Amino acid sequence: MKKVLLFVWFIGFMLFLKLINVFDEYFQNQMSITFKYQPYLTYEWILYVLLGIYFSLIFTGSLKFVFKKNVFIFAFIPSLLVIIYYLAGNYLSSNLNLIFMLSGSLLSYSLLGEKK
Repeated sequence: MKKVLLFVWFIGFMLFLKLINVFDEYFQNQMSITFKYQPYLTYEWILYVLLGIYFSLIFTGSLKFVFKKNVFIFAFIPSLLVIIYYLAGNYLSSNLNLIFMLSGSLLSYSLLGEKK
């Protein structure tokens, strides 16, 4: 059963990456037409946080809510503060994808726990 769930997760991950490419192309086209970069950046930030959450699901044992206070306070909150600092300092920075993905992973891990 675990191998089936791993295979389903992998297929879902591949679909998620395909979805990122499709949306990226769509928003790039919209940005070149309208010259508005805000929708593209917002989409990118939200999608990479969701990708981080989805990626961390492979490391969680179940979808039961188990709050890990230490991970939330000492890992997720600092990564969120780094994101806020970057956004306040340089709003147009597109190098935040990894930080957004890390933040989403840490949030999911702090709320769902780990595989036992």
